Amino acid sequence: MKDIMKTFAGSIAKSISFTKSEIRVILFISISVTAGFSVKYYKSLSEDRVITAYDFSRSDSVFREKSMKIYAGNKNENTQNTADERSVYKMLEASGDSVRRIEKLSADNEPPDFTVDLNTAGIEELTELPGVGEAIAERIISYRNANKRFINISELMKVKGIGRKKFDKMKKYLKAD
Repeated sequence: MKDIMKTFAGSIAKSISFTKSEIRVILFISISVTAGFSVKYYKSLSEDRVITAYDFSRSDSVFREKSMKIYAGNKNENTQNTADERSVYKMLEASGDSVRRIEKLSADNEPPDFTVDLNTAGIEELTELPGVGEAIAERIISYRNANKRFINISELMKVKGIGRKKFDKMKKYLKAD
C-alpha cells in the first residue's frame, strides 16, 4: 500500500508542481473526507427514522382563546368557549391592526420599571432607554452640558437623532428634575 501511494504521489507530483509531501497530505485529506461522508451516508440509511407530525391543535386552541379574549373584551368569560369561530375570524379580518393597538395601549398604561433623570444620567443609564445607543446618549449629554440642563423632557427632541416617534417610546421613562 505504501509503495502504491509513493508511486501515485510521484506521478501526480510530476504532472502538478506539488512536492511529494504536499501530495500525500492532499491524498490523506481526500481519503478522510470520503470515508467520513461514506460513514455518514451509511448511518443515514441504516437508522430507523420515525417522522412524527407536529400537532398544532394546542397552539390553535391557545390562539383562539387569546383572540376571543381580545375581541370579546373579556366581558363574559363563559361565552368565550361557546362563541362561533367564524365570527372571531371575521372580527380578526375586519379589525386589521387592532391587536397591535390594544397591545400598545396596554403597554402605555403599565407603569415604567425605571425612570431616568435627563439632568443627571450618565451614558449607561441613558442607553437603557428604548432606541438610545451610546452615540445618542453622548449627544444627550453634550446637549445637556451646552444648555446647562433640561427644563422639561420634551426638550430632548432638540437632540439630533431623537424625533417624535423615538421620544414617544421613551417619554414614560424620563424625568427632568
